[in-house]
Amino acid sequence: MQRTTMDLWVGLFVIIGIVALMVLSLKVGNLNVYNPSQSYVITGNFENIGD
Repeated sequence: MQRTTMDLWVGLFVIIGIVALMVLSLKVGNLNVYNPSQSYVITGNFENIGD
């Protein structure tokens, strides 16, 4: 009975870790807050990009 309880907790911990990684990847990619109407374009002209 103790082994089953330990396996349950380990499985729960792994599932929580996977969900946390998914949420983190969505936050890093800004996939949950993307709205094209709230964005703008920045352009720049450079004479020399070397050195």
